[in-house]
Amino acid sequence: MMATSAQNESIAAPAPSGSVKPGWRVVISALLVVHLLAVVTGPWAFAPLHSTLADTCFASLQPYMEALALNNGYRFFAPEPGPSHAIRYEFERADGTRGGGVLPDKGSQRPRLRYHRHFMLTEFLNSLDAPGAPPELSEAYAESYARHLAHENHARVVTLYMRRHRLPTMAEVRGGMQLTDASLYEEKLIGKFQED
Repeated sequence: MMATSAQNESIAAPAPSGSVKPGWRVVISALLVVHLLAVVTGPWAFAPLHSTLADTCFASLQPYMEALALNNGYRFFAPEPGPSHAIRYEFERADGTRGGGVLPDKGSQRPRLRYHRHFMLTEFLNSLDAPGAPPELSEAYAESYARHLAHENHARVVTLYMRRHRLPTMAEVRGGMQLTDASLYEEKLIGKFQED
């Protein structure tokens, strides 16, 4: 008789106070499904594998994906990587001394994540030069890069150049061309920025 009353008590025990109510479970599950769809949509929706469904998902989730930076890397590296970009800079200090450098710089930017972050900043600035992009935006970012470099180097004038490094063709590689060959690089002036 004693065992039976103990069994009845365990069956009628209330749910723990920390459990999630069914309505919240549905909301949390829906949010997880949307997030997972956003993670998958980044690589799914880029060329050459376009589909109407992928494009629709990308268009719907793009603000969320951009806010969490879920889609930026896919378009840089695959399936056909394009040229990479660096910023070469020259500066002049108030006393007339000059210097310069390149962003990103493997020699001085450690750990590797810091180098990669600078690489992404140069690629971002290059992407602002696309047709249809407002030129004021590119100029504002370039000026902010120049202000930072002026501050770091105690400079009054900073000149920025966009350096494009294209990949060699298969024929060039077979002909013995190295990745560091000077003919693979081209530069264009971004601008000259002076301290106010």
